[in-house]
Amino acid sequence: MAINLLTTTQEKLNFEPLKKIDPNSQDNEELIKGNAQALQQASLVTALAGIYNLSRSEEGLITISGESSSTNWLSILFGDNSNEVAKNIASYCGTDEEAAKAMTNKSAEEAIKIIRENISTITVKELRNFISSQRDFILPYIPAALKLGKLLDDNTMDDQTNKMEGPLSSLLHKIEKGFSGSDTAKEAERKAKNF
Repeated sequence: MAINLLTTTQEKLNFEPLKKIDPNSQDNEELIKGNAQALQQASLVTALAGIYNLSRSEEGLITISGESSSTNWLSILFGDNSNEVAKNIASYCGTDEEAAKAMTNKSAEEAIKIIRENISTITVKELRNFISSQRDFILPYIPAALKLGKLLDDNTMDDQTNKMEGPLSSLLHKIEKGFSGSDTAKEAERKAKNF
């Protein structure tokens, strides 16, 4: 499954083109509060970051690949933090929390639909690898003001070095992936305890 889930979802939803976040300022001056584009981008990257986080567990992969036709993906993806996520999106975009929730749910629903349409012949491990491969597509578009790293307990979401691009940055990201494998730090810690 060789697709860029971020751009595929953005195109299917007819969202405005995405704007990369400057690693130094952790924002993009073109994403103006009150602008539909800011809400679209913030909601889409939030939904995909939540899907990425959900895919770290077996239960999450079952939810992603399952038959659920939920309209409240925000709660599934962020649990107890879903209201804070909506609040952060609303604050960043200059809109209300209900609009943020609706747009994030819409984005997640479409992304899940795209995943399900493309996974008919892959294993759970391949699904996890596919979703993991999407991380590098998502990170350059996440404004730090959304505080997703804190809410997902994954500081790499907010870390500016993960948003940098170029030949040297790409090489360092590949080395980082080689050392980390597909396990997150929490999974590695859990496995070490069970050993």
